[in-house]
Amino acid sequence: MGRTCLVCVDFWKKFICSLFVVVVLQSGMVFNTEVFELNNKCSYTMNKIILTCVGLEVVDNSLEPFVTNSTQILILKNCKNITLAEDAIFHNKHPNLKTCQIISSLSLALSKNAFFGLDNLKYLQLNKNPWKEIPENTFKDLSDLEVLNVADNKIKLLNKKSFANLFRLKSLDLSQNSLETLPSYVFENLMELESLYLNENKIQIIDEHTFWGLPALNILFLTKNNLETIDCEVFNNLRNLEYLYLDYNNITYISGELRLSKLRFLQLNNNNLTNLPDKVFEKSSNLISIDLSHNKLENLSEIPFLKLTGLRHLNLYGNHVYMDMFNSLKNSTFITHDYH
Repeated sequence: MGRTCLVCVDFWKKFICSLFVVVVLQSGMVFNTEVFELNNKCSYTMNKIILTCVGLEVVDNSLEPFVTNSTQILILKNCKNITLAEDAIFHNKHPNLKTCQIISSLSLALSKNAFFGLDNLKYLQLNKNPWKEIPENTFKDLSDLEVLNVADNKIKLLNKKSFANLFRLKSLDLSQNSLETLPSYVFENLMELESLYLNENKIQIIDEHTFWGLPALNILFLTKNNLETIDCEVFNNLRNLEYLYLDYNNITYISGELRLSKLRFLQLNNNNLTNLPDKVFEKSSNLISIDLSHNKLENLSEIPFLKLTGLRHLNLYGNHVYMDMFNSLKNSTFITHDYH
C-alpha cells in the first residue's frame, strides 16, 4: 500500500510538472529549452514570494514570466552570463518586487537603465561578481531604493553619475573592491544616505569634493585603504557625521581642522602618524572617543585635545607618548597607553 502511494505521488508530481510546462509553452512566453532550464534551476518558496535561480547559463527576458505578482524577492546565484541593459530582462513593471540579489555570477555586464521595471525595489545586492565599472545611470530607475550593497566585486571605476536618482538611498556599501580614486561629486544628491562603506579598497587620494551632497551621512568607513595624507577639509561638509573610520591606512600626516560639530567617534589607529596639528580637533567639540593607537606618535602633547570637554576615551596604546604631558585630561578622560 505504501509503495502504491509513493508511485501515485510520483505520478502526480510528474503530471503537474508536465502540465505547467505545457501551459507555459501554449502561452508562447518562452522557448522549450528555456522552460526546461528555468524549471530545473529556478524554484519558488513561501507561496511564490521568493524566486531563486541557481546556475542559469544565461539570464535574459525568458526569466520575466516567472516573476509573478506575488514575487517580492528575486535571487540569482552562480549564474554564468548576466547582461543587464534597458529592457534586457524586464519589459513590464513589477511593483511588488522589493529585493533583488545577484551573487557570484561568472559574467556580469550592466549598462544604462539596467533595472528598468523595478521602480519599487528597496534592497539591491550585487556581490562576488567580476564587475569592474559602474556606468552612469545604472540605477536610474530605482528611485525608491534604500539599500545598495555592491561589496566584494572587482569594481575599479566609478563615474560621476553612477548613483544618479537614488534620492532615498540610506546605505551604500562599496567595500572590498578595487577602487583607487573617487570622482568629484560622485555621491552628490544622495540626500538621505546615512551609511557609506568604502573600507578595504585601494583608495590613495580623496578629492576635496568627493563627499559633497551628503547632508544626512552619519557613518563613513575608510578603513584598510592606501591613504597617506588627510586634508580635514574633505570631510567638513558632512554636518551630521558621528562616526569616522580612518584606521588601518598609511596616514603619515593630517592637515587642517576637523570642523564636525556632531562627530563623536574617530578611529585613526594603525597608521603612521608622527604628530598632530594643535587645532585639528578644536572645532569637533562633541568627540567622546579618539583611537590613535599603533601609530608613531612621539612628541604628542595634550593641546589638540584641550577643547574636547566631552572626551571620555583616548587610546594612545602602541605609541611613544609621555603621559606627564596629559595632566589636564587625566581627571575626565580614560587614557589607554603603554609608554611612560
